[in-house]
Amino acid sequence: MDRPDATADELTGRAVDLLADGEVTRAEEALRAALLADPLHPTATYDLGLLRWRRGETTDDEVLGALAAARTDGALVAEVERERGAEVVLGEVKLRLRSSTVRIAAAAPVALSGDEDGVVTAWDLTDGAPRVLHGERWRRYRPVPAVAVGADGTRGAAVCADGAIRVWDLADGRCLATLDRPPVPAKSAGCHVLEDTHAVRLSADGRSVLWAANGTVRSWRTTDDHSDLLHAGAVFDGEAVDLSADGRLAVYADDGGLRVWQDGRARRIPGVPHGPGPVAVVLGADGRLAAVAEPGAATVTVWELASGRRVATLRGHVARSVSLSQDGRFLLSAGGHTLRYWELAGGRCLRTFRDDRVVAARFGDDPGTAVSVRAGGAVRTRRLPTGGYVAPYRAPAVRRDDEAAGWLAEAERATAAGRDTDALHLLTRVRAVPGYERAPRALAAWRALGGAVTRVGLREAWPARTLATGLVTGADLAGSGDVAATCAYDGTVQIWDVVRGGHVRTVAARPRRSHPIVVALSPDGRRLLTGEDDTVRLWSVDTGECLRAIGRYDGTVRAVEFTADGARAYVRRWGGPDELWELATGELVAPLRADAVAWDRPDGPLLAASMVDGVVWLTGLDGALVRRIEAHSQRVGAVSLTPDGRSLLTSGGRFGDETVRLWDTASGELVRQLAAEPGHQPCGVRFTADPRYAVGTGRDCTVHLWDVRTGGCLGVVGRHDQPVERLAVDDTLRYVLSWCHHDGARVWELDWALAAGDGRG
Repeated sequence: MDRPDATADELTGRAVDLLADGEVTRAEEALRAALLADPLHPTATYDLGLLRWRRGETTDDEVLGALAAARTDGALVAEVERERGAEVVLGEVKLRLRSSTVRIAAAAPVALSGDEDGVVTAWDLTDGAPRVLHGERWRRYRPVPAVAVGADGTRGAAVCADGAIRVWDLADGRCLATLDRPPVPAKSAGCHVLEDTHAVRLSADGRSVLWAANGTVRSWRTTDDHSDLLHAGAVFDGEAVDLSADGRLAVYADDGGLRVWQDGRARRIPGVPHGPGPVAVVLGADGRLAAVAEPGAATVTVWELASGRRVATLRGHVARSVSLSQDGRFLLSAGGHTLRYWELAGGRCLRTFRDDRVVAARFGDDPGTAVSVRAGGAVRTRRLPTGGYVAPYRAPAVRRDDEAAGWLAEAERATAAGRDTDALHLLTRVRAVPGYERAPRALAAWRALGGAVTRVGLREAWPARTLATGLVTGADLAGSGDVAATCAYDGTVQIWDVVRGGHVRTVAARPRRSHPIVVALSPDGRRLLTGEDDTVRLWSVDTGECLRAIGRYDGTVRAVEFTADGARAYVRRWGGPDELWELATGELVAPLRADAVAWDRPDGPLLAASMVDGVVWLTGLDGALVRRIEAHSQRVGAVSLTPDGRSLLTSGGRFGDETVRLWDTASGELVRQLAAEPGHQPCGVRFTADPRYAVGTGRDCTVHLWDVRTGGCLGVVGRHDQPVERLAVDDTLRYVLSWCHHDGARVWELDWALAAGDGRG
């Protein structure tokens, strides 16, 4: 049994011995204990990453990302790179695409695209030559919502801008059939009417057409225009369909499962998707397997149609396009900025390729190759890795330093006696000793230092928890720092223990598919607000019980938050006035309009409202104007106030001037502009509980920490694969939560540099 004070080096060495003996479970426990002892231990990060990657629990690029965060030496990175294989690009062709509506033939170098101005074009992928099949350049926005191309590349189809479905002979461009599709029920979320979603597929000979939109599935025979309604579901059930090359087998995936039509008979395979509906389903070449992309859960599931058995679950990718190999052993998934190559037998991602907005992919005509299309029109052919090399697990050299242990004990005694400055000096020496930099006991003593020390910068930051993957509609971190909440696209609200890790409970919110749920936690982490389609509800985090329903809305709730004292709820709405509610009584206090509020201002709350013209209005709770600040030349993307209302941060946002500025609210004067970081392009920003520091997001998908006093960037806290929507920081500045719609919710841990001073601010 390992000693309670075992170091990360010792625990990692023990894990490697256990792996050699085949005791995988105990080895994993030892590696996780090593990373608790040192969250950035290089060898433990490497060994656990390899173990989880080979079991399909993480991906190769996530392993490399963890190694980069741990600042491992090049030798460990080289081992992972060698096992996953080098990237070999065999060729690239440029298409002059004008949209991301693209399909590739399964067994021919042919693609079909539909432009945003109504034009349908066939492409020869060998040289990029186009053939315009339909349409002229419309003077207004008239996109082609869906296209299809037969497996052998001889036939193509599209849902055209005029509403008709057309089928073409791609060899000579002749239109073989024009089908009049019926109207479909409109999708709406509250006061917003959403864009229809379409899909179309056709058989290799072009005689059978399958179409889906807003939960409706219909088939046609082009020889006699005969049409059958196969399914009519809810408008949010999606459009994930596929049709076999011979036209005899059709599949459709929605929240009810995987629906299969074959030779005139229909059946359902239950238990397929979770979330807002799958976005893609693809049949294998022989019709034996079907793969379903479920972005809500960041998974791709593969099903055997004859038995209804789940063959594989591939985790870790918000995929928009999938392709099965001819032999049914491998799968390609494309989505966001990644193309992933999977082995179905073990559910493992063999190789991740980074690319810019991959919109379609398939296995190549030559064995062992893959073809992908980027939104910009680049068609790239790659050699897929063949495997063979297995990187070895590594054990570190064990280091123990009894002198450091003595300094640590002496520092703890100094802190207990109120001698924080002495303790700081001792702990600085302790944390300079290899193996003690991030030891739990040393970190706990460092964070326990009191008012005689102050934060002066950021030592390090590391990933603490991944709370959710896939599609997320909201997340929040309590000011107490011990509780977090997330909401998935299917409306599932989860409560998490941030410090110890793990799921605490599921809150029984009542989601509707037409509008996502938003969440907020009270400062003490004991209560939760959920904004649903038409109601805001107050919940007990401890019991999961609904304590009160607040207000009635028409699908217009876009954000909720607690006031600083936790006594009131601020509800932000789409297309209507925001509202402040008294939680104890459920009474409306006042309508208001604000993007940020300083609740602790001595003269009463100060509200900051941003405008599209770059102006920020500062008002009181009664609406009286306090100050008008011309913050940016264009629209303001984000605003944040210090709790006392003395300072204001504004960001030019994604569509503004890409600057972050600090303002004095009393005078309305610009204090300073935060330093620009190359490639960051700031979007969101917010003060921490210590107003000397702020966190921000950018279009590079990173989370930055800023010193507001100097305007300098202290470092990158974390990184997502997609733009970050919101940030939350606990009151002790230990944790930062970031979430984005397509890349889940993550918690990052901050390790502050301290110095003797007059307190932490």
